Amino acid sequence: MAIPRAGRISISATIVTTFVGLVVVMLGSVLSVSYFASLRNTLDLVGELATQSSTFVTDELSENLDPVTEQANWAAGLLANGRFEPSVEQDVEDLLLGALAATSQVTVLTFLTENGQTSRAYRGEPGDTWSLDQSPPANPEFVEEVLRAALSREEGFWTEILYSERSQRSYINFASPVRRNGEFLGVVMAAVSLNKLSEIVSDISDKHRGTVFILTEQNQVIAHPNLTS
Repeated sequence: MAIPRAGRISISATIVTTFVGLVVVMLGSVLSVSYFASLRNTLDLVGELATQSSTFVTDELSENLDPVTEQANWAAGLLANGRFEPSVEQDVEDLLLGALAATSQVTVLTFLTENGQTSRAYRGEPGDTWSLDQSPPANPEFVEEVLRAALSREEGFWTEILYSERSQRSYINFASPVRRNGEFLGVVMAAVSLNKLSEIVSDISDKHRGTVFILTEQNQVIAHPNLTS
């Protein structure tokens, strides 16, 4: 599954798994029989196993992140078709809280109007109450960038990493444009914390007995089993 920004973050192309243990064990077995006769076949087999494992990892990552994109698109669709009215504060709050409850991967769900007004629903820690917030965005440049990108797109997209002073965490957001009869009304954003993303890749790593991590196109590690705290 490709996850581009206005194409700066590409997750599926940069999933990395370690096969060192597998290679050592397999080569060790073959060397004891016949190095020259079996080395090529061994390397071919390792390559096939690496490709298969990479596919499995990508599929599992998609299983965890597809609900994020689907929920953002679903909420945007309800605002677009009038089931929930973007100009009615209670409608927006009810929609954000309901959609947030259905997607455990999402930490914050936001609706940005076309003029930059913001409504957010926050997932609390276990035992805490969830909250709603309509304060002005702390990162107006980021909001302007997302709105510009959404204006030129028909489909949703992943944004750059955003650091939140409020939560002291970093997030990636999936942004889904909202349009009604061709008129741009705003954008729904579903935020996944990098802590949560690291928990996901940690679980996948445990399943595959390797280390899975995610890089940006600038080779910046944004999710790793060691970054779950």
